[in-house]
Amino acid sequence: MKKILLIIFVFFTSYSLYAQKENEGKTDWAQWKQTKCFKNLYVSIRCLGYSKQVNKYEYQIKFKNTSSKNIHFNYDSYFTSTNEQFAHGRFDVRANNEYVWVSQFYDTRPKPGTTGFANQTVSRYIENPTDDWTIPSYACDGNSIVCDQNCETKSNPNNNGNSTNNNNSNSSNSTPYDVTDLQAAIDKVNSLCTKLNMASSNAQSLSNKYCSKTWQRTDAELQEAKKAIAALEKEIDDQGSAEKAAQKAADEQAERERKAAEEKNNRYQTYMSDGESALSNEKYDDALQNFQSAVNEASNDGQLNAARNAIAKAQKAKEDALRRVRVAAKEEVENGKVRVRSIRKETNEELKKLQKDGASEDLIKTAETKVQVF
Repeated sequence: MKKILLIIFVFFTSYSLYAQKENEGKTDWAQWKQTKCFKNLYVSIRCLGYSKQVNKYEYQIKFKNTSSKNIHFNYDSYFTSTNEQFAHGRFDVRANNEYVWVSQFYDTRPKPGTTGFANQTVSRYIENPTDDWTIPSYACDGNSIVCDQNCETKSNPNNNGNSTNNNNSNSSNSTPYDVTDLQAAIDKVNSLCTKLNMASSNAQSLSNKYCSKTWQRTDAELQEAKKAIAALEKEIDDQGSAEKAAQKAADEQAERERKAAEEKNNRYQTYMSDGESALSNEKYDDALQNFQSAVNEASNDGQLNAARNAIAKAQKAKEDALRRVRVAAKEEVENGKVRVRSIRKETNEELKKLQKDGASEDLIKTAETKVQVF
């Protein structure tokens, strides 16, 4: 009897589990919400509804950049109702553009009539037109913007060095080069002009001032040429340093991304392997949990499809197991009925023998009634 009750309990539990409706909980995009401290970055979230395939809710998040510059930032968020971690990672949004992140699956169910699903944090915020990773980045501390990386003071690349209050302003009259006449100085200026990178405003200013200049044959022009050599050489050196720094930062970023991708792939492979092991041991819930984790760690369409197919496979195996349990329960009930009928028949036959042996007729009828109720 206990076994039958247990089977019936498993049956109704499984029925309740699969009663969830496909697309239940679906919402529209929430109104754009401006991030705290950063007025050019907006966030919107929506739920695409419940997915029976993975037994979770599917969500999307999108970002909007209202600035004329590209934005790069770290984003971390948690569902307000369950504190389950939501979207997190490094994101890039082009100037005056929107970016929709790939769909993700979570356990948290959206509350009816609400659109503000998550608490959010923004850090390592960079806003620039040229994707320069060496400039300072910022985070939000309460209601204040604070620098959180590359915070050391940097020189202004647009400063042309034209300050009239510099006590060392006459030092430009000296030069590290062996310039003995005006023509040699002019040749040097022209050679340096070919090496200028015109991306900076300072380089453009120097080019306009010196690279198309018509030089006069005077001592004053010789001194001016020497100043031009010093200014051009400094700009070229600064550009070289900036390019090296940018290349170094790009290489470091590429290495970080490579390591992150490698770690993510390792996590994916581990979840898939653990899921297959759990499935072979008929631990269907553990298998489904590992395969869902693999979905969240998938790096490409091939991995994503493989993880989703594994979820469907585990789901079918679980349903087949539950179906076998229900069939076994039904067979057990039918066998029990047969045994009861057999016992009742044997008991009635014994009562008839007792009646023949002289037992009271009233006693026999009472016993037959009890046997029939049994």
